[in-house]
Amino acid sequence: MNTQEIFDKVVRHLASMQEPSVNALEVCAYRGKGGAMCAVGCLISDEVYAKCGRDIEGETISLPSVQTAVADSLGRALGKDEIQMLRNLQNLHDDADLWWDENGLNFAGWKRIHNIAVAFNLTCEGPAIT
Repeated sequence: MNTQEIFDKVVRHLASMQEPSVNALEVCAYRGKGGAMCAVGCLISDEVYAKCGRDIEGETISLPSVQTAVADSLGRALGKDEIQMLRNLQNLHDDADLWWDENGLNFAGWKRIHNIAVAFNLTCEGPAIT
């Protein structure tokens, strides 16, 4: 999976969500209530999560343990720019009050996704933002 494919997978996942992935304490989680997954969590296979889930919950993609979980799931290491892109998408998910409403991602959320795409020279198939 290349960088564009990773971005597309995360964006499709975020677009399908009605609310962020949170645990019982309402804290963002790689695996949340009802089987929900966060922006980065959707890249972590169930098999890898079963081995390291307790260790990575509450941590960000900036940490090697989370990077390893994603890399093991993808079958390849993440580049520096990919880690930063995923951190930006993780922030979008985690700052739900800014980007989400009762219908899922709101206009500001989609605008943020488009900005992330531009920053990393990627394309975004979401709604047109002007």
